[in-house]
Amino acid sequence: MKSLSAAALALFVVALSMPAHALLSPEASFALSEPSDSDIHVSDVNVDECAFPEPPVIPSGAEAPEAALAESGAAVRDYQVAMQDSLACIEDVIASLGDEITPEQDSGLTALYNNGVEQLTMIAESFNSQVRAFKARQAAESSE
Repeated sequence: MKSLSAAALALFVVALSMPAHALLSPEASFALSEPSDSDIHVSDVNVDECAFPEPPVIPSGAEAPEAALAESGAAVRDYQVAMQDSLACIEDVIASLGDEITPEQDSGLTALYNNGVEQLTMIAESFNSQVRAFKARQAAESSE
């Protein structure tokens, strides 16, 4: 029975131990967005072509000008498209393994996929939160 490679196991441990806000900060980079010198494998399955995109920087809605928030919205939409492509790539890898997929590969690829979905959700929630903050700021400024 094959086991997860050390790089894949480290990836999952790091991803699971990171607080949700860390994935949103520009300083935090998800292991697949910038692979190390060695290729990333999940139980001998190379998933480098499925690398996750770099998350966009989302400005504070309480402080940023409208143009910066609009630009961030475009970056979030581009990120969503790129992340959907990465998730589809992982699905393709799973499908290509078919009945030959090992439990370790299935578990590792599923965890990787789920991590991508969580990142995608956090970015969307963060952006929506900043839009709400921007609208609240506008309402407060117009009532003054």
